[in-house]
Formats: sequence, C-alpha cells, structure tokens
Amino acid sequence: MFKFRFIMDYFQIPDARGPVIEASMRAKWLSRLCPKDIDLAFSPNPNQKPLYDADRVKLVSREEPGWWNHYFFNYWDLANAGEYYSLGPNIRTEKNWIKPVPLVVYSQFHKELLLKGWPHYPKDLIKIIPNMVDPEIFYPGSKAKELTVGWIGNDAPDPSTKGAEVIPYLAKAFPDVHFVMIFGNKPDYALKWIPDSLENIEVKYQVPHHQIADIIRTWSAYVSGSKWETGATHVKEVMACEIPVIAPNRSVFPEIARSQMLLDGVSWKPSGDDPDCLVWTDESLDQYKQALQEFIQHPKKRRRLSKAARKESAKAFPDKIAKEWFDFMYQCKGVKENGIN
Repeated sequence: MFKFRFIMDYFQIPDARGPVIEASMRAKWLSRLCPKDIDLAFSPNPNQKPLYDADRVKLVSREEPGWWNHYFFNYWDLANAGEYYSLGPNIRTEKNWIKPVPLVVYSQFHKELLLKGWPHYPKDLIKIIPNMVDPEIFYPGSKAKELTVGWIGNDAPDPSTKGAEVIPYLAKAFPDVHFVMIFGNKPDYALKWIPDSLENIEVKYQVPHHQIADIIRTWSAYVSGSKWETGATHVKEVMACEIPVIAPNRSVFPEIARSQMLLDGVSWKPSGDDPDCLVWTDESLDQYKQALQEFIQHPKKRRRLSKAARKESAKAFPDKIAKEWFDFMYQCKGVKENGIN
C-alpha cells in the first residue's frame, strides 16, 4: 500500500482563504473516494480539523516515518522533506526549485506562469489538477426578489488582484440593482473602493464557507473583476449554483467559464491615487457596464447562461478531480519505485 500524506497548515481560519478551503475539500472528497491501495493522510498544524467529514479524514503527525510527503506550499522549509516528495499547487517561483519532483498546478494558465518562472523545470513532472467544487454545498436555489449581483474577493495584501473597483462603478451605473461584496477579511481599502455613499452596495466579510453558498444562491449574476486568477475556485462554485458570470477573457477564465460572458480586450492601468495599485481602465469598466446591461435586458440569455454555468462547473465535481489526484499519487509511487526518468 502506498502511503501518501499532505503536509499543510490550516483547515480553518476566519478569513477562509482559497488554499485553506481547498484543503478541506481535498480532505473530504479524497478520503471518501480513496482507492484501497492508497493510505491517505493529512498533517496540518496542531489542533486543526477539516471543515467537513472530520471523522472520516486520517490525521497523522508530520514526524511519523514511512510516508510520501506532498507539500501544498513550496515556500515552506523543505529541509526535512525526505528523498521523495511532491509539491503544489501553491507555488512561488521566486523561490528556486531544489530538485525536480512531481508537481501540481491549478490550470494550463498556471502551468505557463510556472514555466516562465522556472523555464528549465521538467514539463512531464507538472500535472494540472483543477480545484474541486462540492455539489453537496453549491447547488441552485431561490433567487432574491430584487436583481442582485455578487462579487467575492479581498483587497489585501494586494489591492489590485480582485478588481474591487468594478462594483462601485457598476453600482453607480445601476442604482436599482443590489450589489453584494464578500471579502475574506474586513476590507482594508473600503474608502478607496466605495468613496461615495452607495446604498445599493452591501459588504460582508469572514463569511463561513457553507454560508457563502446560501448567499450565492440568491444572486442573479456574478461579476469578477480579477485581473489574474490561476484557479478561481470561487467562480466555479458560483457557477455550480447556476449563477451567470461576467469576467475578463484572460488568465484562467477561458478554461473554467468559456460558456459565460467573458470580456475581450480589457486592460488595467496604475491608479491615479496609488501608482502601485492597478485598476481597470475606463474603457474596460464601460465594457463591464455594457455586459451587465445586456444581461439585464435579455431574460432568455440569463436562463441560457445559468444552465450553461452549472453544466460547465460539473467538470470540477469531486469524482473527476479526485481521479486526477489519485493518478498523480500513482505517478509519485512510480517515482519512488523507479526514480525520475
């Protein structure tokens, strides 16, 4: 039996960052679906337990010998990783790789970014495994009575990435539409994004994962202002709830939301208030406005996008993604038995 262990930090923290939620999803579904010839375990920080199915997930000490170690993060100290280990998908390419090992990335876009940073890394050791969406949590439900548009993200430590500036722009253009912004933590730059009193914007933060699903189900549409995404699990979760998506046609979005309203030719510029902060150009913001206007005016298109969103999100359902992880584990087993070819 091949003993495969995930080395990680947290299963639960208040701001519910992507890698933390991903860890609980993998623990729940990989433990449920694990083949009999793999002994699967997780080694989190002390006193950490998965969000879901904690009684089914095997937790072991990081010091217990005899395991193949898989590190979610390559920027940890790998001095005690042992002869055989693997990495990903949370990779910082500014940290040089030590030796070629099996490695996971979220998407083709993520793989291309990784190879730009590590141009000599063996491509055959890089496996694309998208994040999974849990259909037991994210599924269609009843919409709010008023037209509601959602956004999910954060504005720290980088205020540029998630494009929070899109929502206040749209809120001014559509005063009769209700907008909901869900931040991981209390926003650091709320006054930057919402300088005026906009009564049609509702801000939430530190919302538990399962409660986010309840909120998403009430939305009419989801707008992503993200300038670069490698996995965008939250967008796939939104789509699983049959919520149409408006997003830029760049980074990972063509891979995960091809059926949705993707905006061509959008671009960003340095903010006039803060040159280190990148914001969408006026022309790009206008494209968002036109897309939302089209969405509002065409009910048939809304229904078509809703059904297409759910169908496309199914590519990330646990049975499909778990198979990719188990194939990766068998690859690691082959490396242990035969070395790197």
